[in-house]
Amino acid sequence: TSESDRDNFVFEQARKINIAVFQSIVYQEYLPLVLEEELVKEHNLITRAEDYSNYDKTINPMIIHEFSTFAYR
Repeated sequence: TSESDRDNFVFEQARKINIAVFQSIVYQEYLPLVLEEELVKEHNLITRAEDYSNYDKTINPMIIHEFSTFAYR
């Protein structure tokens, strides 16, 4: 089980790094393109170290079907 524990630890660390990289790309590159920089600033979604983010994890992040159909066509 020692090798299994070590493999699990490496997997979890790699998973955390991949999630962090994905979030960084979404917040720093994708959202400013989709929402425009003004909206990103208006809703405090800026994630640079010198800025504060007002992320609220209680808000449902799902988008409505009609919007997703229209936006991604």
